[in-house]
Amino acid sequence: MVPQIQATSDTEPDSTVIFRFSSLYDSVPLSKSVSTHDQVNRRDTSITYYWQNQQWVLGTRFLHFYNEANRPLLDASYNWNASTREWEGVYKYEDAYDASGRKILSAYYEGDEHTKAWRGISKVTYEYADAQRQRIQIDYQWSLFTQMWIPDRKCEYTFDETGTHETLVYFLWKESTEQWVINRKTENKYTTTGDLTLSTSYDWHKVETQWQPDLESEYTYDELGVLLSETRFRWNSTTVQWDILFKSEYDYGPNGNLTLISYKWDAQQQQWLASQKRVDEFTDSGLPLLYALYEWKNGEWTGLSKTEYTYDLESNLTSFADFQWDESTNLWKGSRMVEYAYDEAHRLISQSWYNWDLSNQQWKGQSKKKTVYNALGTRILVEYYLWNETANAWTLDTKTYYYYSDQVTSSSSLLAADTWQAYPNPARDVLTISLPDGIRQAQVRLFSLTGKLMQTEAFSGQQHRLALRNLAAGIYLLELQTPQGRATRKVLVE
Repeated sequence: MVPQIQATSDTEPDSTVIFRFSSLYDSVPLSKSVSTHDQVNRRDTSITYYWQNQQWVLGTRFLHFYNEANRPLLDASYNWNASTREWEGVYKYEDAYDASGRKILSAYYEGDEHTKAWRGISKVTYEYADAQRQRIQIDYQWSLFTQMWIPDRKCEYTFDETGTHETLVYFLWKESTEQWVINRKTENKYTTTGDLTLSTSYDWHKVETQWQPDLESEYTYDELGVLLSETRFRWNSTTVQWDILFKSEYDYGPNGNLTLISYKWDAQQQQWLASQKRVDEFTDSGLPLLYALYEWKNGEWTGLSKTEYTYDLESNLTSFADFQWDESTNLWKGSRMVEYAYDEAHRLISQSWYNWDLSNQQWKGQSKKKTVYNALGTRILVEYYLWNETANAWTLDTKTYYYYSDQVTSSSSLLAADTWQAYPNPARDVLTISLPDGIRQAQVRLFSLTGKLMQTEAFSGQQHRLALRNLAAGIYLLELQTPQGRATRKVLVE
């Protein structure tokens, strides 16, 4: 577990350029990225170019679309095919929400290098019982034969009078009959305060057409509702009773420190045998200090793995390090470590990565990242270094320069969303564009989601009717450019 480092600047760059250095002063261009932003300065498109044969060539394109609640609708990546001179899909994530803002669709696709079409990888749809509680979840798989989504499995939730779900029923899709077939269910019981006390899973027996018990978990709590133990059982159809599998006991200390010990049941000796131990330690403010795993071996606890964290006086994370237990030396050996440094404004200015050197049993530099900010706190330069074992020092590898145009950083160059209109949306044959008051000249461009320019028109006047020219149904990106600024908007063509 790695604590999240907070972003240090909300400003998105208009472009970046990366140079690779062969010495402290000699460098060649490596790549550059050029981005566009929507009305609230969210990056919506980004194109990466690579330096080849003394010129910039197209490389990768990224698209990011959001709804009005700032939730993601599309996240897609494309590679440029220099032979066909077209963008080819690499991956895309699609999400959809209902009128209440609840997610109702999540889908992931990858580009097929042979057909150049999108190939579905995973898709999930959600239905809700009310404002918060999910009622149905359906997972889909992609049919290579029909090139369409087909149902795969379904989970239905039922709730008791308190609103807590007590039964989950699982179904599998039978393609030959195009029907859901019942497969498994889980029944839960709770205390009056909503703590889970018993969870029992069953498999559906097709021959006997009845539920067959499978697994069961029992939970206990103290008077404050703090979890103390979990005991797991498996159903024995021969003896027609529950067999004990294992149990876990929770012990808490100051700052929420936790010691979790798991035991296996020895049926022959009829006793519990220690198996594994987990230790979590925290600072007074709840920040993680230690996460460690041990196993019971030869009558004592032996290390498996651990992660240690350190912080400065302002509670900024200054390092985390992963360790593995070395059975040959009975000592901890490092796996990886990352160190962080901050300026007086608590902005992250340095990250250093280390690997473990087995020869001398100490950390060895791998790479380092330094970030430089301007007086406004905006990132303007990132330097990457590699560890030079010969020189026993950090060697500059690349520099990334960040550029911010007036179009991005100045609100006056972005047309406010409520000052212009594009309607109807969704549109079928014609899209009417109404300019802000006082603006009579504009250029409009319509792009597909792959970045292909579909239409471009310049016009004069307060309004303009854009003929959609029998465009295929789908989502398009409308870009409006005026002498007073620019704006982008998604348009749905039916």
